Amino acid sequence: MVAKITSGSNIYGVLKYNLDKVQEDKADVFMCENMIERDDKIPDMDLMLDCFNTYLNNNNRTQKTVFHVSLNPHPDDHLSDEQLKEIAQEYMYKMGYGNQPYLVFKHRDIEREHLHIVSVRVDEQGVKINDSYEHRHSKQITDALEKKYGLKPSTPEEEKKMNVLKAVNYKTNDVKRQIRNTVKELIKYRFQSVKEFNALLSLYNIGCGEVKGEVNGKPYTGLIYFALDEQGKPTGTRFKASLWGKQIGYETLLHNIESSKNEHKTLEIKEQLKQEILTCMDSRNMEEFKRKLKDKNIDVIFRTNTENRIYGVTFIDHRNKYVFNGSKLGKQFAANVFHGLFNGSPAPIYKQTEQKAEPGKMVESNTDWCGLLLPTDPAPIYEKEKMKKPKKRKKRKRSI
Repeated sequence: MVAKITSGSNIYGVLKYNLDKVQEDKADVFMCENMIERDDKIPDMDLMLDCFNTYLNNNNRTQKTVFHVSLNPHPDDHLSDEQLKEIAQEYMYKMGYGNQPYLVFKHRDIEREHLHIVSVRVDEQGVKINDSYEHRHSKQITDALEKKYGLKPSTPEEEKKMNVLKAVNYKTNDVKRQIRNTVKELIKYRFQSVKEFNALLSLYNIGCGEVKGEVNGKPYTGLIYFALDEQGKPTGTRFKASLWGKQIGYETLLHNIESSKNEHKTLEIKEQLKQEILTCMDSRNMEEFKRKLKDKNIDVIFRTNTENRIYGVTFIDHRNKYVFNGSKLGKQFAANVFHGLFNGSPAPIYKQTEQKAEPGKMVESNTDWCGLLLPTDPAPIYEKEKMKKPKKRKKRKRSI
């Protein structure tokens, strides 16, 4: 069983996501704990919000107040509704949410049934629920539940498969869900511009655009997301980011960009990435270069004009979740270098070791390109001599 925990600040957005599944007949309200229910058991958004807001209104400090977890049994496990309810209750109790209000939804929008549980991270007095080592604690609980109920144990490989993102298929009828779920993961990457974010999105057939307008005389800026077709062109319905809360909205995007700019200046992983790219630059063509990087879990996106000239390049490190523009990595990773590399006239890429020059002697260069020695003709470096300015002669005054 794999548990995926997310935090947020928009309880409405999380409830809407699950209730939309109910309306689409892809989920059910499975159980409620410590909450008021309607007599007819019909899901009521306002009533749900009232129950949670009783707790949230007493909170003054905690920003990410929403607890949202999905519990995913292995596809080979077949559990009764009664067992699923017991598992949900035991999991929430051991996580420290036994006395909290929480809703459990049973989803069937994918091959296996799984649970989504929604609660809040502050108690009735507004005090934050302890979440120290939350993910480690959660894994210990799911391991114990697997043994207790005879479930197939989850492996690192199984968890990795669950976290693999897939490109959006615009031909299906659930494009909205695909875009939302994918963007929620991709916005966690670290990038320095909207262009870099769009480069990342394009790997998954998603585009993003800024929209500006005015409401009640006040200007606003927002984001829209949309699917891309095989040619990378927008297709289908455009979705406002506000539909899904602040988590993937304009302010979050700007905050990510600003904080990433500071991080990128001192990143150690940048040097590691540069070395890995260099080891692949002996490739004969663009496709081979892409394939070699892909084996290292690195994607590269080249932008070309109508004359098929490369004018932009972006590298995406999926292991560390960083996006780098080629020229920001260094001159040796700029677009014109790759255009030359894949068109038979590679521009040299310099890696020099610093050496001290003796006065009047040339500095030897260890310059190479992808490990191949290049002919060099280094200019001599001379020590400048200190020149003394000649003294001006004073003119003597003639006596009359």
